[in-house]
Amino acid sequence: ERYLFHWLRSLFIPFGIIGALILNSIYRKKKIKILLILFFIFGLIVNTITLEKSPIAIIFLSIGVYMFLKREKVTVWLIVILALITFAGPITITYFIYIDRQDVFEVIFWGYINRLFIVPATVLFYYFKHFPETHDFLLGRSSQLFSWMHYEGTFPVSNYIAQLWWEDPSTTGSANANYLGNFWSDFGWYGTTISTFIFGIISHLFQWKILETTHYRKNLLYLIVMSICVPTFTFGFFSSNITILFFTKGLMLLIIFLFGYDHWQRQTMRNAL
Repeated sequence: ERYLFHWLRSLFIPFGIIGALILNSIYRKKKIKILLILFFIFGLIVNTITLEKSPIAIIFLSIGVYMFLKREKVTVWLIVILALITFAGPITITYFIYIDRQDVFEVIFWGYINRLFIVPATVLFYYFKHFPETHDFLLGRSSQLFSWMHYEGTFPVSNYIAQLWWEDPSTTGSANANYLGNFWSDFGWYGTTISTFIFGIISHLFQWKILETTHYRKNLLYLIVMSICVPTFTFGFFSSNITILFFTKGLMLLIIFLFGYDHWQRQTMRNAL
């Protein structure tokens, strides 16, 4: 159930919105406009239900990426407009959270500057600080990909770091970091070095499969897939391990879809010949 909810927010809703946008640009029919509006409203409801900022930003960033890729000429003003569109949803949520404060706009501005540029580096610093100084290396226990081999099971490393960072042993919060923090807490320098090569190879193969399936053309499939992938490799990359990006965020489903679609294309061509 949890995976289905994450897949819905990160994969299926952006897929539906971008697909409806493309259909609307082609056919210009009333029923397509209604479909687009319904997908957009449904996405806003589902992705804001937990009051997290990144899920709602995924919707607007997906739309922004689609508009960016569709344009033949890119200008500075286009980039500025797309950036404003991307942060429109999260900023709106933050505004209503701090609406009672007189300095609400100042809080929003510095809050987002801090979250984008300072917090990711700070969280990563604490992973390197507390392993192995405060706790021994986990040897794979930070991820369910390896933790099944350990008797103790999965170690809640993000919560552990949050307790030390915030100096609150009772907190249930999570200090999530990108893959470097997780692999450092597991295997030290070996983990960060080897995982970087593995992540680079996997990302390259993923990009190659996208380009091969779309025949190296900016067609409709390319627009949809890239509009979905860019939010995952930006907002998701800041605070997610490799396994989270590919399994929890649904990229593995996208890979399966690409292989299936490519197989269907090849089979169709064989039948035609």
